[in-house]
Amino acid sequence: MESLVMHERGGEGTVVMKSEGLKEFRKAARDQEVEERVEKKQRSVVPSVRMSMRHAPSLKLKSGICLESATLVIVRPSQEYSDVGDDELATEAFAGSCMYGEAVAALLKRSKNTVDMNSF
Repeated sequence: MESLVMHERGGEGTVVMKSEGLKEFRKAARDQEVEERVEKKQRSVVPSVRMSMRHAPSLKLKSGICLESATLVIVRPSQEYSDVGDDELATEAFAGSCMYGEAVAALLKRSKNTVDMNSF
């Protein structure tokens, strides 16, 4: 291919590449592929965590505010995980905020789902 002309569907933009531009584009794409392969081999190890989640599809607060799809998630390292203190942690985190504090208190009354996540 010696040249490429691309028009945006709306007609507002056009990209034109001559043979030298196409060569640069191909080289940049190859270089990026090599970089991505190297990065994948050197990925960071993420510690194992346990997530405690409570969800309400619709949550009507005493203040009259209605929250849609309200979710409370508490994340802790798996090795140190204990349910003890989760409620206090969440309550303290949102203590000064009346709307969010009220939402946290309501969500803590809901059933809890726990998920373990670890790096592979």
